[in-house]
Amino acid sequence: MLVLNHSEYRRKTFQYIALIFIIVFFGFIFSGNFIYSVTGQYFENYLSIYANAHDLLLQKEIPMWSFNFFLGGNFLGAQNVYSLYNPFFLLTLLFPSSLLPKLYFPLLFLKTMLATGALYLYMKETKWFKSHTLIIASILYLFNGWYLSNLSEFVTIELLFFVPLVLYGVEKLLSSGRKRYFVATFSLLLISHFTFTVLFLGFLVAYIMIRLYRVRQENRACFIDDTKKFLVSIVLIIGINMVFILPLLFASNAMSIELQEGMTLSSLLALCLKGLFPPLHENFLGSLQLFPKNVNVVALYQSVLVVLMLPQFVKLIGKRERKLIIFSYSVILFTVFITQSLELVNITSLAPLNTNVISILLILFNALMTAYSLNDVCLMDTKLLKQTCITFKCLLFSVLGFVLLFELHMKYGEISQWTVAKVVDELIILSPYLMLYLIMILTISFYRFLLIRIAKEDESLSSKTIFFILMLECMIVSYIYFATNSERSILVENYMIDQESISNNTGAVADYLQTMDPEFYRIINSYEIQYNEPLYQGYNGFSIANPYLVLSSQDVSWMLNEQVENSLSIATTDYMLTTALSAKYYFTPDYEVPLPGYQYYDRIEGITIFKNNYFVPVGTSSPYYILESDFKKLNRAQQHYVFLKCIVLENESLADIYHLQPFNTTELPEQPGEIQYFEAAQLRQSFGVEAVEYAQNTITHQYVTSSPQLITYAIPYNKGWRAYANGKEVPIYEVNDGFIGVGIETAGKYEIELTYRSPGFDLGFSVSAITSLIIVSSFYRSYEVRRKVASK
Repeated sequence: MLVLNHSEYRRKTFQYIALIFIIVFFGFIFSGNFIYSVTGQYFENYLSIYANAHDLLLQKEIPMWSFNFFLGGNFLGAQNVYSLYNPFFLLTLLFPSSLLPKLYFPLLFLKTMLATGALYLYMKETKWFKSHTLIIASILYLFNGWYLSNLSEFVTIELLFFVPLVLYGVEKLLSSGRKRYFVATFSLLLISHFTFTVLFLGFLVAYIMIRLYRVRQENRACFIDDTKKFLVSIVLIIGINMVFILPLLFASNAMSIELQEGMTLSSLLALCLKGLFPPLHENFLGSLQLFPKNVNVVALYQSVLVVLMLPQFVKLIGKRERKLIIFSYSVILFTVFITQSLELVNITSLAPLNTNVISILLILFNALMTAYSLNDVCLMDTKLLKQTCITFKCLLFSVLGFVLLFELHMKYGEISQWTVAKVVDELIILSPYLMLYLIMILTISFYRFLLIRIAKEDESLSSKTIFFILMLECMIVSYIYFATNSERSILVENYMIDQESISNNTGAVADYLQTMDPEFYRIINSYEIQYNEPLYQGYNGFSIANPYLVLSSQDVSWMLNEQVENSLSIATTDYMLTTALSAKYYFTPDYEVPLPGYQYYDRIEGITIFKNNYFVPVGTSSPYYILESDFKKLNRAQQHYVFLKCIVLENESLADIYHLQPFNTTELPEQPGEIQYFEAAQLRQSFGVEAVEYAQNTITHQYVTSSPQLITYAIPYNKGWRAYANGKEVPIYEVNDGFIGVGIETAGKYEIELTYRSPGFDLGFSVSAITSLIIVSSFYRSYEVRRKVASK
């Protein structure tokens, strides 16, 4: 064995991890379009969200409501889980928003190295592992399929750091009885990744209780005392984080989980069976040919060394722990396989049940299990190792043979229809699988040879050889993944092809418009990808769609075109609806506009800007109303027209207060045309608000009325809104199936102000402040006790 002291092994570990990182990502880091080569999701989604939060926080105010968040949304409640208070995101505030794309790899490197450090702290605190195993555990934990598959998940990949850090806090609680480490580490995870915490919490509680029982089983009093400390820690964690938790809970769009449509218990069981038997899954029907197109299995890949060490680990541990560990491992493995391969949970918003935590627990367990097995290679059962290698090779060969037979059966039917030529053709198609099989067989044989020689104390070999082979295996898997990954979006591929593509110029054009026309309005465009269009910085809205509306109790699916319903967007051709939602400008690379009412405004950076002459201000009114029950009976085109012309009410009580007239739908045409559109838009314009100004969390405007009026706004309703007319609070209602309505009961000239404060923020802040005082006072009291003891 290579003789190094503890600090040298620690230094070597960080050096190896840094070296692998540089080798794997060398081509991306030093290329002109490095981030766009990895995947599209970061560029299209997370980067926009980060840039939005970046600019808002640099205004030195707490953003409660964001007008950039689709039609507008509870920023503190919804964006918090996108790491508003995440320490890695807060680091980016030291740089301008324009540098965010270039910060991707520096931050990824920082997260990778910190994950190594967190794993080191946990392994050191448990005292289960020898120093040399830290290198193997770190490589297995960090460079695997999950890590590669989540490179675009700018937030998710941070869990590699937070999960072992929380476990370190748990071990500190067990070893010294100090709650502060556990409270601090778990609070950091909770603030940064609220939605990831829920599923992790169950496994964490189980881990803590099992560890408490094992450590304190001979002393019941200590077990009860430690359990009380754990419960107190949980109370403190919840208390100190209430300023973040409560707004998130009160934000109705913060958490939403949808199972696949038509999901029943029987269909769920059927999907589980399909997960265990992949050829039954729809993605496998027909011809496989997965390898050349998309290697989903890479997401579940960890070194073959894990498979070889698993039987060794089971043999090394005690009989009492064996059943518990095997059961726990089986549950985690089953959960990961089912959720990752079938995606049973469709995360439509900010879902708390995110299975990435369970995936991390699996790869962490595998890494630690392998490290534990290699504590002393001399104790390895070489006979068991040989049997494991043979079994694994046979299993791989059986799977490959089954895939071949399945393919032949799906394509050619009965065996009698098979010919030598057809079998050879299928073997050629499956040749990438054959090559993978041969590589894995070679790797297995190599590991077996090295482990047996080291176990026999062959001085010509050392554990350092294992390190290098493991590093080589991880790098090969990485390059196979990058070579076969096809998850690049159309937008990103276009960006890579044309650096001057329209997607890179819309931000500049929106800034120009905001300078020329600073009032509140929204922009629509002619791009096919609505949901992932670039965020217009400093601009008050970037899409005519809002997940809050779609996912709330309000049924506004009538807004969505069937072709874009999955992306929660409204078609640009729905000009009546987009006008009702304050769309003022239209972007297109073309020189003509297909929408009525729009005229040429300007052309900048290859983008033509058209202005909507029938623009409806963000706040307006109407003399007509329609009840929701009648509104839902209309077809989609009629609903768009009526939504523009009338106010949709749940009942007639508001109509009586504000003297509204019922709208007659009996003469409404099946497909309202441009004449009706112009007439409705002009009506709304005549009742529109004036001098609109908007700032963070606030909108102000002027309004003159000669009679009681119900003003409706193209802003989603949320309980945090308050309305004031000439400084006096006025009632605010939910109208138009999920939008804001403000009541003005007397005639006159008004200065109206709408302000938003995230529900639960004040209560949460108070609870967090009190809890923080309790923690600080306990630290102070502990310090005073120690000082007095020291003075004596």
